[in-house]
Amino acid sequence: MDGIFKPHNDWDPVDVLAAINDALLTGVCITDRTGHFVSVSRGWCAIYGLQEEDALGRHFTMVVPPEQREEATRLHDAFIQGAEEIPGEWEVLRPDGRRIWIRVGAARFFDAHGEPFKVTTVEDITARKQAERALAESHARLERINRDKDRLFSIIGHDLKGPFTPILGYSEVMASLGQSLTVPQALDYAGHIQEAATHALGLLETLLDWARLQGETGTPDPVQQPLGPIVDEAVKALAAVAQRKGITVSVSASPVKGCVDRYMLTTAIRNLVSNALKFTHEGGRVSVAVETDQGGDVLVRVADTGIGMTPEVLAKVLGAGEAPSTAGTANEMGTGLGLRVSRELVERHNGRLSAESVPGQGSTFTITLPAAC
Repeated sequence: MDGIFKPHNDWDPVDVLAAINDALLTGVCITDRTGHFVSVSRGWCAIYGLQEEDALGRHFTMVVPPEQREEATRLHDAFIQGAEEIPGEWEVLRPDGRRIWIRVGAARFFDAHGEPFKVTTVEDITARKQAERALAESHARLERINRDKDRLFSIIGHDLKGPFTPILGYSEVMASLGQSLTVPQALDYAGHIQEAATHALGLLETLLDWARLQGETGTPDPVQQPLGPIVDEAVKALAAVAQRKGITVSVSASPVKGCVDRYMLTTAIRNLVSNALKFTHEGGRVSVAVETDQGGDVLVRVADTGIGMTPEVLAKVLGAGEAPSTAGTANEMGTGLGLRVSRELVERHNGRLSAESVPGQGSTFTITLPAAC
C-alpha cells in the first residue's frame, strides 16, 4: 500500500510521521529505503524489549530471526520498488530471553524529495499463537483418546473375551466327564485353562495400567531404592510362562540404586520381559541386567534370543503412535499396549526407553533412568 504526503510549508512527512509515531503505544516503526530505522514507537520498543536508542540507525533485520534475514531484506527491497508485501508472522527472541510471536504489515510512503520509506506495524500475537497451539494439542489429544477408546472396546470385545472360550470349554468338558476323566486328561485340560487364564490376567493388567495412565492418575512417587528386588519381582511374576516355553531367564542385578516408583518400574519391566518371552522360541534365553552407564544413569536391559524386528517395525514399536500387535512364537496374542505402557511409565520417571533388534537374532530393550531423586 502506498501513501503520499503533501508537504505544508517546510514540513517533511518523515518528521511528521516520526512525531506521531513517538506518541503511539502500538507497535509501529519507520525505515528508510535502505531498511534502517528512522523512528520506532514506544509500543514497538515494548514488544521487542528494546530501547529507542538500541534501534535507531540500525538495519531492521536486527529484530528478524537470523534464518529469515536474507529473505526479509529481499522482500523489503522489492517492496520499496513497488511490489506487494504479504503480512508475515514469525517468532522473535527478545534480549531478555523471552520468545514472542509477531505479525507485521507495511505501507510505503514518499518524503518531500520523493524518496520512498516504509511504515511497518507490529502486533504481538503470542497469546493467539499459544491459544492455537493449545487448541491443536487438545484436538490431537481428543483424537488420540477416541482412537484409544475404539481400540479399548476392540480389545475388550475380542482379545479379552477370547481367553474365556477355552476356559469355559475345557471346564465344561471336565464338569461333564466328572470322575471318568483320567489324570493325564485332567492335567492337560487344567493346563489349557491355566494358560488361557494367565493370558486373560495379563491383558487385564495391561488394560488397567493403560487406563491409569490415560486418567492422568499415574503420577510416580519415586524414592531412592535398590533395583535388584524390583527386577526379581517382575521376573518372578512370569516364571510360569518361561517354564511353559522352556525359556531360560537370567538376572544380573548389581547393587544399583535408582530414584523410582516401585510399582511403575515393576510394571514396565514386567511388560518388557513378557514381550521377550512372547517373541522367543522354546529353549531360548532372556536376560535382565541392571547397571550404570558412564554418565551415572541407571540402565535396565531386557535382552532375548527371539525373532527380532526389522528397523521399520522397531520404529513403530518405539513411536508415539499405535504399536503393532503381533502373535508370539507360540501364537500368543497381544494388544500392542504393553510396550506403549512401558514407554509412558519410563518417561514419567524422566527416563527413556530405547531398543536394538536384528531379525532372527533377538532384541534388547533398555530403560534409562536418573540415579538420583
